Amino acid sequence: MARHVALHRFGEDGARPLTYIQAGLHGDETAGPLVAHHLIRMFEAADAEGRIQGEVRVVPMANPLSTSQNLLGRTIGRYALGTGENFNRRFPALSARVMDLVGEHLGEDVGDNVTEIRTALMRTLSENRAVDEIANLRLVLMRQAVTADLVLDLHGDGVEAPHLGIGAHLWPSLRDLAAEIGASAVLLSEDSGGMPFTDALSLPWRHLHDQFAPEIPVPADGCCAATVNLGGGEALDDDVAAEDAEAIYRFLVHRGVVRDEIGPSPPVGCHPTPLEGVDLVRTPAPGIVVYHCEVGEMVRTGDLLAEVVDPTAADPTGSRVRIYSLADGCFFSRLRDGLVRPGQILGKVAGDVALPHRGANLLAP
Repeated sequence: MARHVALHRFGEDGARPLTYIQAGLHGDETAGPLVAHHLIRMFEAADAEGRIQGEVRVVPMANPLSTSQNLLGRTIGRYALGTGENFNRRFPALSARVMDLVGEHLGEDVGDNVTEIRTALMRTLSENRAVDEIANLRLVLMRQAVTADLVLDLHGDGVEAPHLGIGAHLWPSLRDLAAEIGASAVLLSEDSGGMPFTDALSLPWRHLHDQFAPEIPVPADGCCAATVNLGGGEALDDDVAAEDAEAIYRFLVHRGVVRDEIGPSPPVGCHPTPLEGVDLVRTPAPGIVVYHCEVGEMVRTGDLLAEVVDPTAADPTGSRVRIYSLADGCFFSRLRDGLVRPGQILGKVAGDVALPHRGANLLAP
């Protein structure tokens, strides 16, 4: 069966800066593709007037594998049904091979070094061999994005406040993005542990910078890649998606990707916190979850976040299990579905302090 990924191009092919935007890597997350739909319309208008600087690539629905997974009328978009793999994990790790390729070819000119590294990144991808459809999809998407200056991977799952996931070395460079989307949390990590799409793109630059700089100029932010988690509620809202697209468009105007008249960026509404500090709030019991705080609300350690109600309990007075926060911070995400199983993640709190129980794999499953 042939599958296709739609790619929209704007501006001049091969020009700089190269901006890559994708949505729908998790095929059941519809907010991102709807935002991409609005962005494409805006880019078309700007391109018709010659206002695109460089090249912009947009993939509005990045995962045709997940959108074909339908079970009882519901799209199973986060995981592959055949293997249980999260579609946004296990992207190719490129750093070691790229370092071997460029080690003797880097010099004093940063521009020449950047070109050399991008050539090596493309060569490394060409050496990868896909063993299945998922691996092939990863390579298809990486080939479009691996030489980009700026990458935005749009997500939105459950009921969330807007937030960013980025490499620690990309802060405060991406303060303007956090400001424009009204982020309630900015989650920083040296390495998330799961090799999601944006880590696979940004980590080679940080690793090369750490290896060669300052003797040899290699920018750590040669690819500024961000996971943009859009705010969402109980239902998809076209007007909210249009507003999110406007926010991203304003960010791109300030970055010089699009020429337009626009006001100054708003102030950042939050401070960055470590991904290791995110409390993945789990339930020890099955039942129906009822929440005691709203997404975007600041909480303290020990605050009551939710209760899990057992509707089958013989004694209703003892049928509620209380769930408390293990961190001070922003309660930025919760479930949309109220029926939960033991061990399931009910919500997330972005705390300032790394939590001792967090392991090497810092992302939610």
